[in-house]
Amino acid sequence: MDEKLWSYISKKGDPPDALRFSTDPYADIATQFTHNHPEGLKSARAVVASITISLQGVHKEDIKRRIEKIYGYRLDSPLDEIRKTYSFNETCQETVPEAITAFLESHNYVSAVQNAISLGGDADTLAAIAEAYYQEIPEELVAFAESKLPQEIWDVLVPKSK
Repeated sequence: MDEKLWSYISKKGDPPDALRFSTDPYADIATQFTHNHPEGLKSARAVVASITISLQGVHKEDIKRRIEKIYGYRLDSPLDEIRKTYSFNETCQETVPEAITAFLESHNYVSAVQNAISLGGDADTLAAIAEAYYQEIPEELVAFAESKLPQEIWDVLVPKSK
């Protein structure tokens, strides 16, 4: 990592763990098979960093500021504005910032998913990124999913402990 960037981030009080995860080779390794373009790797780092920062209890406004500074994403458009023109776009440059914004405007797991899906476009990817900030899926949603899926699929998704 560039020493000037490290110095700037350190002065701003960004948690070292978030910085470590944002540049962690595991983020690159996990991403490179399906998103091996530099922008794809940058987006993976941004998602991992913002989730890591959020799990440390950092306020959403600080997460927003840090991701904008470190990754250059503009996160200042509210979802109501994004919805007016957003459509399917498979590029990370047009998916990751919107997914992060869906999280930033949410107040719980369900609202994060609803925000992401409400944008349309690549809704499953948007929702997967937006909901990842919340550590737990509400039990009633788990029960609903279990009631709808065949047992053999459920067993693959949620293996039983032995």
